[in-house]
Amino acid sequence: MSVVTCVRKQSSSGFGLPRKVSEVELTQEEVAHECARSHTQISWNETGPPGADGADGADGADGVSGYFVRKQASSYTDIQPGFSFRVDAICPIGKKPIGGGHEFLFPPSITDLIHVYKSSPQDFDDGLNGWRVEFKNYGQGPVSGLVSAIAICANVGP
Repeated sequence: MSVVTCVRKQSSSGFGLPRKVSEVELTQEEVAHECARSHTQISWNETGPPGADGADGADGADGVSGYFVRKQASSYTDIQPGFSFRVDAICPIGKKPIGGGHEFLFPPSITDLIHVYKSSPQDFDDGLNGWRVEFKNYGQGPVSGLVSAIAICANVGP
């Protein structure tokens, strides 16, 4: 059963459209009896016949290919208090970083002292691309451990 709204029109709203004054919701059977001549019948919730198929769209740009993961580990590192250390994972020529991250291996007693304050894609001066991770020692003494940057690289369309 469709639902029909009868809208009573009054003077123009200033944009050439009738101003809605009242609205009554009726079933299809009640419309003929209840919609006055001063009302306009508006129907919804009805499905019309299907339209013709549209034209095919243009081909999209090439997606991502050549997926490659580069993990660059530092040598076992002593980071002095208040100092930072960075590791770069560089993508192969022609590839760009589409993601990345880090990994660090320190004794559990000092993991709260080492903070990652940057982990982001990087365009290097020599035209290469990759992922840079920067760590900082917030402890009172030097800490030693192994830190790595991970770049997820791929061929990316123009």
